Amino acid sequence: MYLLWVNIKDDFMFEKTVRLLNEAGFNGMVLPSTSIHNVMSHASVEPIPFFGGFNKLKRRPFDTGHTLIMLLEPERMELAKEKVREVVADMKHKGVMFAIPVEFCEGL
Repeated sequence: MYLLWVNIKDDFMFEKTVRLLNEAGFNGMVLPSTSIHNVMSHASVEPIPFFGGFNKLKRRPFDTGHTLIMLLEPERMELAKEKVREVVADMKHKGVMFAIPVEFCEGL
């Protein structure tokens, strides 16, 4: 069994990917996530500038994205990766996808 981890920066592409995976019979968990770079770039508290500050008023201190994790049998792994690649042909600068072998799983 594998844990497939998919993080896509673009919300529209992420939602489309989740929809395709769901239609293909996959299930998983979506978690809110934020990159270390994003957190560190907003770590200091700055006064809100008078002009252009309205954008800061309506936004959180740092934006969150979404991460999809799925437990998959080895024979389903390639199909899941294909579904992700249908939406995001090249993950470079768009997100990350990787799999980790899972030795133990209980409760599914």
